[in-house]
Amino acid sequence: MEVLIVFDIVNAALLLWLWYITIKKYPSRPEQIPTKIDFEGKPYRFGHKKFAFVLPVMALFIFGLFIFVIQFPEKFNYPVEITHENQGRQTLIAVLGLRLLQFSASLIFLNLQDFTLRKAVNTEAKPKVSMVDILLSWLAVVLVFITIAVVIK
Repeated sequence: MEVLIVFDIVNAALLLWLWYITIKKYPSRPEQIPTKIDFEGKPYRFGHKKFAFVLPVMALFIFGLFIFVIQFPEKFNYPVEITHENQGRQTLIAVLGLRLLQFSASLIFLNLQDFTLRKAVNTEAKPKVSMVDILLSWLAVVLVFITIAVVIK
C-alpha cells in the first residue's frame, strides 16, 4: 500500500505545482488570456486573466473528488464479478488505476495551464505535449487497467 501513498503525495505535489505556476505567472500576464484553445493549439476565445485560476480550481475539485471516491471501492463498477477471493486484488487494481488517472489528469491540467499562460504572452508558443498524445495515453491507461482486472480476476 506504500505505492498508493506515493501516488497521493505525487498527486498533491502536482496540484501544488499547478497553483504555484499560476500564482507566480499571474501578475505578468496581459489582461486578456486564451480561455479556449483548439487541438491545433490556436486560441479561439479570450477572457480576463482571472480565468487563469479556472484550471487550478478544477484540478483541486477533481483531486478532492478522487480522494473521496477512493474511500468507497465497494461502490465501483468492476469489469469482473467480485468474489471473496478476488476482492482484495480487484480493489487494489481499481484504487491504483484511479490514482494513476488522477496523476494523468494532473499532468493534463499542468500542460494546459503552462501552455495557456505562455500563449498569453507569446502567440507562437506550442504545447510541451500535444493534447492528442495526452488523451491517447489516458485512454491507454484505462484499457490497461481494465485488461489487468479481467486477466487477474
